[in-house]
Amino acid sequence: FPEKIEQLTELAYDNTNFSEVAEAMGLELKTSAVLTRKGGVNGTPNKVSDSAAEENDLGRYPVVLEAAFSEDVLENGYSSEVLELSEGKVVVLKLKEHQPERVLSLDEVRSQVETLVKQDKAKLELQTQSEAYVAKIMAGESVESVATANDLEWQVSLETRRYAADINREVVQQVFALPAAMSVPAVKSFVTTAGDVIVYSLNAIREGSEQTQAAEQLQAMRASLSRASTTRDFNAYQRQLVAEADVELRAVSGAN
Repeated sequence: FPEKIEQLTELAYDNTNFSEVAEAMGLELKTSAVLTRKGGVNGTPNKVSDSAAEENDLGRYPVVLEAAFSEDVLENGYSSEVLELSEGKVVVLKLKEHQPERVLSLDEVRSQVETLVKQDKAKLELQTQSEAYVAKIMAGESVESVATANDLEWQVSLETRRYAADINREVVQQVFALPAAMSVPAVKSFVTTAGDVIVYSLNAIREGSEQTQAAEQLQAMRASLSRASTTRDFNAYQRQLVAEADVELRAVSGAN
């Protein structure tokens, strides 16, 4: 998979035509639904669990929105870097159409407003509950006892790695985003893209080691990181050239 990512990175960087990239990779080129800076159509984040609909639900991924509305993609027309959506699933973006910003009518957003109000109220209630659970665990109660008392699902994960496939990907990302020097146990909570609230307790942190990785995987990861670094440096160099460029225009009269 790292080798495929490296190949995709190189092809997307070298080709302005994504059809050629898709053909070379043996992939199907897809067009997303209309995205806004806040998510899906009309700014309402879509929430689906069907993986087949994921291509038209890119608005629920913050990393996608950040890339789609970046200067490189939106204004300069460059392809994005390879973006990780979930374990074993990545995407590269390129602008197809940009619709100018406009004020939506009340009729266009009425249902979205009603939905958002209901969601905000539910989120507030969940946040209040989660804060109460965190307080109980920090006060000495076990995760198991708090979960059991409130009829909640819970599980234990031991020796969990950064790319663990058997654990909720969002949980893994949240945990590994914590500082390595974090004092443990650390009890935290967050809201998933599906709107669920997760409360977790991090009890131990162990440093990774190259010795635990296969040589082929290490080599592929180093090559991928090198390519990504080179792409960022070159894009920055291009932006600098454009920013510092002086253009002279001269009128030339042709002889009859």
